Amino acid sequence: MLSPLRTVAALIVSLPLTTCCFAQHSGNAAVTAGVDAAPAAQVSFSSSRSALLALDAADGMGEGAAAPAPAAGAGGHAPVLATAGDDSWFFKKFAFGATVSPLGISVGSATSLTRGVNMRVQGNFFNYSFNQSISGVNFDATASLRSIQGQFDWFPFQRSSFHVSPGVLFYNQNEITGNGLVTQNESITFNDTDYYSQSTDPLHGTGGVFFRKTSPMLTVGWGNWVPRRREKHLTFPIDVGFAYVGDPKIDITMAGSVCQGAHDFECGPVQTDPSFQSNLNAQIAKYRQDLNVIRFYPVISTGIVYKF
Repeated sequence: MLSPLRTVAALIVSLPLTTCCFAQHSGNAAVTAGVDAAPAAQVSFSSSRSALLALDAADGMGEGAAAPAPAAGAGGHAPVLATAGDDSWFFKKFAFGATVSPLGISVGSATSLTRGVNMRVQGNFFNYSFNQSISGVNFDATASLRSIQGQFDWFPFQRSSFHVSPGVLFYNQNEITGNGLVTQNESITFNDTDYYSQSTDPLHGTGGVFFRKTSPMLTVGWGNWVPRRREKHLTFPIDVGFAYVGDPKIDITMAGSVCQGAHDFECGPVQTDPSFQSNLNAQIAKYRQDLNVIRFYPVISTGIVYKF
């Protein structure tokens, strides 16, 4: 009986030592060779439940994990855990759309930045020409709209498409240019003073209304260019706001000869007529004051957008 007792005692004493040595060996092997030592440990010590538990704990420490390693699934592969970066919306979704507004016809694209913020860039363009004759003055003018707008759409409410969109209107080439001709013996009024166009050298001129190239803008609206729901692709956004373009610049240049009365009475070239030049400048100042109302250029847009 002594020999069996010695054998049992030796097993009890050597089992913890063997377990620790094997755990250290399995940890080094996992680091250097990239293999999982747990299955081998289970084969070697499957007869001892305590040894298996000890080996499992040692395995976790051997891999340098702060928490126990995840249980292996079918085939011995551990499940892959999602990281925080997988939930990022930065440049994750894109959309393309077209809108119409007082800035012109617009085409643009948008992308998501965060769960509640988009960024969009739009190019605006439109041309319109007209000819008109009023009281003997023939006008030929063109309205040309060319600009680029960049905006951030911020959605303050998670379940609403309402958004606030600060941005910048840049490369602003919006302008109205034209020329005019006052037919002979017809009159035109500058600063409440009438002038008559000479028959042999009729009064004519060119002019334009111009805006500064870069301006801040702000709109609010409804509709998301980049919906977060997978199944939603088509949207119809609406925006209302303004671009602060400042005081418009007005240029008018006149040439030809004017008379103090009809039928070429007391005529002379406008370049050498100080009274005419003074009244012309006063009239330009009035035009500028009248146009100051559009320093807050209105932006009311709607359109159609498709998310990819």
